Amino acid sequence: MERRAKLAKPVALSDSVQRRLEKYALAASAAGVGAMALGAPAEGKVIYSPGTHVVGHNQTYNFATDHFLIPEFKLVNGYGCSDVCFGALFALPAGHQDGVEGNFCKGFFLTHKCAYPLKTGAIIGPNQPFSGGLLFSEASSGGQWYNVKSAYLGLRFRIDGKVHYGWAHLKMDIPQFTMTLDGYAYETVAGRPIEAGAKGDEWTPPAQALGGLAVGRR
Repeated sequence: MERRAKLAKPVALSDSVQRRLEKYALAASAAGVGAMALGAPAEGKVIYSPGTHVVGHNQTYNFATDHFLIPEFKLVNGYGCSDVCFGALFALPAGHQDGVEGNFCKGFFLTHKCAYPLKTGAIIGPNQPFSGGLLFSEASSGGQWYNVKSAYLGLRFRIDGKVHYGWAHLKMDIPQFTMTLDGYAYETVAGRPIEAGAKGDEWTPPAQALGGLAVGRR
């Protein structure tokens, strides 16, 4: 007698997982590639994104730590000359629920909300303030990155309403007044702290898919 294969029972996905799959499918569709080529990050890991991008004079570079379509952070290089040249470098959250680790600091003239330059292994988590923004300003000698050549930014952002933490590595060239984003990572478990510089699974989206959508340029 012929045996019939048993069909697996359908499994209902949670709303959170369903929304993530829809976002990835949307990105793939917009880029003309299949959703299967994207490979969503695994749960409970640090996801590291390599790559470098130089932010030159009067440029802004947006990036999404978790590879979704909407960037959470932007690096801003405001530089201009009239009779004299003036510039300021910023690392800013794109939304009010996101944050860059830092707090108030005093410059020569003003008080700023400054981003902290973090060393390798620094803990980024709920016990830190996330009110930072300014890296360095020529006008008031403000900021904590003036003599820093390489350090990490602490990042806080949300996925499906839950707080996640990550880092971004910056290289500074104050004489040339440029900065370089040199990789970033985030912890996939909501609320779990991450160490600056921690690298887990490396995830590089296809250039024709999420690479061009999750990271914006202006």
